[in-house]
Amino acid sequence: RSRRHVVIAVLRLIAGLSCGNEAPAALAYLAEHAPQLPGLHASLVPCSIALGALGASAAGLFFAWVLSPGSLGVFGWRLALVTSLVANAVSGGLRGYVLQDPEAGMSAAELGDRRNDHVWRVLRYHPRQLLLAAVLQAFAVCGLYLLAAWLPVHFVQLTQLPASLGLTIHTINMAALAGSIPMGGFLADKYGRASMLLSTSAAAAMFAYPAWLLFSLAEAGVSWFSQFTLVALVGLHWGALRACWRSTLTLSFTLPMVLLGCFAPLIALGFIVQTHSLASPAILMILSAVVSGGTVLALELRHLD
Repeated sequence: RSRRHVVIAVLRLIAGLSCGNEAPAALAYLAEHAPQLPGLHASLVPCSIALGALGASAAGLFFAWVLSPGSLGVFGWRLALVTSLVANAVSGGLRGYVLQDPEAGMSAAELGDRRNDHVWRVLRYHPRQLLLAAVLQAFAVCGLYLLAAWLPVHFVQLTQLPASLGLTIHTINMAALAGSIPMGGFLADKYGRASMLLSTSAAAAMFAYPAWLLFSLAEAGVSWFSQFTLVALVGLHWGALRACWRSTLTLSFTLPMVLLGCFAPLIALGFIVQTHSLASPAILMILSAVVSGGTVLALELRHLD
């Protein structure tokens, strides 16, 4: 059993590292090169992550419909694994088809600047900015993993909602998450990034505990409304958060993904075990929202807008 726990922890680290390395490069490119509405363009990257969660939830819902509970327990994870391997193979093929040399067309001076711009220079000369940029994303990362990865398990295993009903609620709300992220980017471009980040962090900190209390009622309509509200706040917050302002700061996206995001479900389960309360995962959401909101206040506004 202990070996199994170690394997799970290692796999979570790899998953967080993979997502943390994949997403920010595209996000930084869009944020730096979009002529207008950079927040909206940059929000398309986290929106694609939400669409992936939507596809995974829809696949799980399909398997729950066509398989008996016993067959789902035996074969469900195998079907999900095979489906993800096929999706990764298709994604790799598409990347190989469209990939271009990033240094093509650069002048000698541009090549020199690009090749001399090492990560260690950022770590050495800008540690405070790097740390603040990483901490700023605590709520978005924590909210994503708790609501997209953990909550279906919470519905089915802990509150005893039927699998098909819990996954139906989750699938609908993953669609809401995918839609709220670009909306957050658009509103941030229009009304200001700092105000959007502060308002969504404050609202989530106030509503998180009541929402998780409502989850424990195991009532379909109440569970849908509670998750929808939290999902909308996380989506608006993440869309307003241009996670990288320069390509060299993509490390600030990787750190919270690896250290916080991939372990958020395990931390939530630990809270439940220690407190014997199904609402205790709200503690993690509240803390992350407070930390992110406080970081917005600590940062100068020119770093946000």
